[in-house]
Amino acid sequence: MWGGACRDRLICFGVVKLLLWKRASAVGDDRGGSFDLDASDAAWREEIGRDGDDEVKEIWRRKMIAQSSLTSKVDIAWVVIGAVVLLPVVLVIVWVTETLKLNSWVGTAVLVLFAISAFHFVRTWVLREKIIRSRITLLTYYRRCPQCVSRLEGLVVDEADGCVKCPECACSWKASRFGGDEVIRELRESVLRFKGAEVVAGERPDAAVEKTVDPVLGPLRRWLLPGMVVTDAHDRAVKLCRADLMDVPSEHRDAVEPVRRERLLEAAGSWKRRCAHGLAGTLLLAFFGWAQYSSLSRSWQLLPGSTLMEIGEKAVRIFAFFLMMALYGSMLWRVFVRSRPLSRKEFARAMVGEGLCPSCAGRLTRLRRDDEGVAGAGDEREAKWVQDCPKCRAVWGVDS
Repeated sequence: MWGGACRDRLICFGVVKLLLWKRASAVGDDRGGSFDLDASDAAWREEIGRDGDDEVKEIWRRKMIAQSSLTSKVDIAWVVIGAVVLLPVVLVIVWVTETLKLNSWVGTAVLVLFAISAFHFVRTWVLREKIIRSRITLLTYYRRCPQCVSRLEGLVVDEADGCVKCPECACSWKASRFGGDEVIRELRESVLRFKGAEVVAGERPDAAVEKTVDPVLGPLRRWLLPGMVVTDAHDRAVKLCRADLMDVPSEHRDAVEPVRRERLLEAAGSWKRRCAHGLAGTLLLAFFGWAQYSSLSRSWQLLPGSTLMEIGEKAVRIFAFFLMMALYGSMLWRVFVRSRPLSRKEFARAMVGEGLCPSCAGRLTRLRRDDEGVAGAGDEREAKWVQDCPKCRAVWGVDS
């Protein structure tokens, strides 16, 4: 009996050791130094806060938009294990909800919050290394230190290994990871444009431009026409240019022939496709809006003996109705804005097919083997042929 108990203890110790080993494994900087993800998370939270850096907030927004492709790669085995572990917890929550006689929406809210927290926990453990690599690739592209989110512009590049050393946290990163000057200029333009400033694409903003910031027009423009984001061949979240190329430097736009610009507008979505999408969206909006309004109208008036829980439930339903109408209404309106592609991936493929960078509309170089992507993936079979943009240094695959 003692031997069986000892064996079970050894098995448990081995499982715990394996989990701790996986949790402790981390990717270092480009000189083999340590990289602390917790410290990086703290720097992220500080910079995207209310008094944080506006440029970091814009990078974070682009990261969140492009993050779905990373989280979708969770192994199915972990999904099954998570379902088996979560099932007893869900049953306990349902039992507590019925015992305390709470409304159904309270139990649903608790289950949703618990599922989101559990998913975040599993994702952090399983995809830790991928999250670190993705953050390093993204922040160094925008010339920020992944450890402390400090600026890496204007630093001296070591000729021995091509690295720069962050003066804040002493982490070292290769200068070849950095995006071009076009990326930094475009990022600053985006921040000023979302504030309502009158920014001309391709021109360096000066102090006079910041005086044109409109506190009312900026948030409205960000809500109705948020900047488009796409991922390049290295999974970096970069800006996707408009279909009419009016948000790229004039020298890039003038270099594109009118015939090619018309083909790009057609690839972004013809009026026939837009009308079809708009009609389908209008019917769906009308159907769901009518269903939500019917649910509200049946329980609109509060009875004299209504409890605080019932009042809160009705308030949540009213808020959800107006939020749904605003969200889907703005999405429906964007369908008819021809400068916004109906499919970002399809438009990016059309741009690469025309030999143009989907981010800045610069001319792409010739095809080359993506050796850096192979080294990051660790699998020779994942090698791709890519094209580089010499302006913003984005990398685009032939199947982008």
